Amino acid sequence: MSISVQQLVNRFDTIGRERVQGLPIYNAKLAVEAIDFQSCEGGQIGVLITPWFVNVMLFPDDATSWQFKELGEKVKFTLPSGEHEFTVGEEDAIGRYLFRSVVSPTHCYKSQPPARSAASKALSDLLVPAQNEEDTVDNNQPDTGRRAFLRRWSTT
Repeated sequence: MSISVQQLVNRFDTIGRERVQGLPIYNAKLAVEAIDFQSCEGGQIGVLITPWFVNVMLFPDDATSWQFKELGEKVKFTLPSGEHEFTVGEEDAIGRYLFRSVVSPTHCYKSQPPARSAASKALSDLLVPAQNEEDTVDNNQPDTGRRAFLRRWSTT
């Protein structure tokens, strides 16, 4: 990651104050915070909480490796839990990055601790190897849990 976690937080805090504060998507009960950033497959991965989104963020170690990708392009990236779709983003002070939305907008959170907990869980779910479905699903019961819900959306 070519920028520090603190630079990332500072940049999105500035974006919030200058571009987003006052818009209906802004949740003033939340603050910008970086959660659990760590090394991952040639880059850094973590979650960024802002008053308007919670996103998994992926930054390349080599800042030029994703320059060929178009802003807004969907990119498949393989993590321990499997292949996931990310979107290419960019900020002048940060450079190119990939992001995957966890929650947007963030009005479901009344304070920072629940957002922090959801952020950590989302990242953990991506970084834990996928289990064999046959080991975890009772085939005699309808699959109505969170994975079934997310699976429906991931096939579109």
